[in-house]
Amino acid sequence: MGGPNDQIPAAYARSLHDTTYAYLRALNKTTEKFGYLTKDLARNGTLINNMSKGEFQGETGNVILDENGNREPIFVVTMLDISDQPLNVIQINFINNTMQITKNYNDEAVIWANRGGKRPLYKPICGYTGTECPQNITTYILIGVGLVLLLLVATLGGIGYAVREKLKEKERLTRECLIPFGELKNLKELKSNEDMRSLEANKSLKSLQSSQSGSTKLTSMDDKKLETENYVHFLYNREVVFAIKYQVRVRIF
Repeated sequence: MGGPNDQIPAAYARSLHDTTYAYLRALNKTTEKFGYLTKDLARNGTLINNMSKGEFQGETGNVILDENGNREPIFVVTMLDISDQPLNVIQINFINNTMQITKNYNDEAVIWANRGGKRPLYKPICGYTGTECPQNITTYILIGVGLVLLLLVATLGGIGYAVREKLKEKERLTRECLIPFGELKNLKELKSNEDMRSLEANKSLKSLQSSQSGSTKLTSMDDKKLETENYVHFLYNREVVFAIKYQVRVRIF
């Protein structure tokens, strides 16, 4: 155990204490069984082994001895917690050659607290040789999504262009059908004008005369027929045109 000035005990001092205590305990049990203790009984190894069977709390922990004097081992799995303090998480006992495991935790995350509370993989992602990495399909997914979006944009662009061209064509045809009002000359007003009697004006109204019966003369056409409540005659590019009036309600606001 060391001399009087030795303040640091030997590494096996606790084991020596438990061994001595187990031997003396076996001697006491032998004395209790036989009522006496002789030199021969104390030196009977088989008897002492049988008498040492039992359990006690020693310096090295809980000591359990079988009938052959063998100590049944107790293994304790110890780790450092998140505060770097020792933590007993698992205790393994062997009783009658049967292993018993006792868990000293309720949540497995306690064991892996230093790893974010998650158990590590039983096998690396790329395997133990580094050649079993799974194929990364993220790139292919992004390319596929990009192609789909490009096709969608192209389709919408084509539809928009076709609609735009259709509207432009419709607008062009509409413009061709529109006649500026400033280019129309009211026949009723022309007839009352002195210029109506000129040769050029009479020549311009031949188309209107041809549309009437052979005996009808433009000069004899009633002013009421040139313009009514529902229609009116105009002169446009030396041609007589017929126009229909529409009632339009003008919004003030």
